[in-house]
Amino acid sequence: MEPYDRGDGKQTQPGDELQSKWKLEVELAELFPTFYKAIASYPAEQPPEMQNLVFWVKERFESKWSTRSAFLLEHHAWLVADDHILLGLRQFFVGHTYNAQYGVSLVLPHEDGVVVFNWVDLTSDLAVRYVPFIALPIAQKIMRTQLKARYQDLLEDLPQ
Repeated sequence: MEPYDRGDGKQTQPGDELQSKWKLEVELAELFPTFYKAIASYPAEQPPEMQNLVFWVKERFESKWSTRSAFLLEHHAWLVADDHILLGLRQFFVGHTYNAQYGVSLVLPHEDGVVVFNWVDLTSDLAVRYVPFIALPIAQKIMRTQLKARYQDLLEDLPQ
């Protein structure tokens, strides 16, 4: 994604931020190389077992000072293997709220159901000003909402 200006003359570069963060995912690259390479090279070089969706989302962000909607460009990717499911999420062009977000979920079978490991990272040049008041509650709300939605989607897609 190309850099863009939030209106204050400063360039925001979410594409570069996401690529630099993704390169730090050494364990993911070692344990799940197909998934890692597919996310890193998207939209090129997608293996047949990799599924991708890109769409716009309108999300409402609330704080002590304002209630404001944001339009997010989201990329969802998932890979279903015999013994695990991997899900990836990236958000670009988040505008006035934060620069970018990405996350990975790993779903493993368990004798009582499934175990879900979820990790989300958020980048923002705005958070320094608002960390204690806005960024943390927003991140917690987003993570809770997305984890619940991902889990529900998985349940619906599992064979009965």
